[in-house]
Amino acid sequence: MREKLIRDRIPQMASIPHQRLRRAGDDGEFIRFLETKLGEELEEFKTSRSLEELADILEVVETLCQALGSEILTLTQMQDTKRSRNGGFHERYILRLD
Repeated sequence: MREKLIRDRIPQMASIPHQRLRRAGDDGEFIRFLETKLGEELEEFKTSRSLEELADILEVVETLCQALGSEILTLTQMQDTKRSRNGGFHERYILRLD
């Protein structure tokens, strides 16, 4: 049986019968489904390169933070720290791997 994580309002919007739905059992299962969803959203972004798909990725990342017991603010603070230490990607450097 194939299963897929969907957004909270999709069942009502698409009139999905209750029998076809279940909730993730524990945090571990939920995180695994979020990881899969992150991959799906990344593939969709690679195809479309749309900001809407980036927003979907951000939604999954924020939910992953919460599932891991943290908040998106903590993640952005870590991002700032790494950017201060290592820089960002604004210079567009590409390393040749010979």
